[in-house]
Amino acid sequence: AAPKGLCQLWNRIDHINPALFIGPVVFSGKCCPVEHKYRNPLEAAKIMLKLKKEDYEKILDHCRKGLPNESCGLLGGTIEGDVKTIEKVYLLTNIDESNEHFSMDPKEQLSAIKDIRQNGYQMIGNFHSHPESPSRPSEEDKRLAFDPNIEYLILSLMDAENPVLKAFGVDKEKNVTVHEIQITE
Repeated sequence: AAPKGLCQLWNRIDHINPALFIGPVVFSGKCCPVEHKYRNPLEAAKIMLKLKKEDYEKILDHCRKGLPNESCGLLGGTIEGDVKTIEKVYLLTNIDESNEHFSMDPKEQLSAIKDIRQNGYQMIGNFHSHPESPSRPSEEDKRLAFDPNIEYLILSLMDAENPVLKAFGVDKEKNVTVHEIQITE
């Protein structure tokens, strides 16, 4: 979960369709009493993530079936400049069986990495669900985000009728940037 008292802007964006996001600019500590470093999602995004509707549905179905626990997976695809296209979604098992954190099954993870390489894809990123919290990186999510070059997707199922999927970049200083997701047919 995000720090208590997080600014009103950040709290409101959890109810906006992720396709409406247009990207990052840092704001820190000025918008509320909490010292934080999130990126403002109302500025122009640099990174564009393309996800087929059928793959979005696949992720959503996997995460709903995993309730009440978090679900997780990997994303393989292509990168052309600032456009990352997800070509294949790998649904993995959360071996922690927890609604607050996840660990990917190592055998499934290795198998997915091998398949990504065999298909000539690149590792685009990973995804996991937040069954009871908004679609934003928790402190643990940021701490465990070791690769600043991949996408971290979070699907909030807090409101079961209105799931919210967002993509994030997390840099080495653990600053978070919201990236645009374009759902394609």
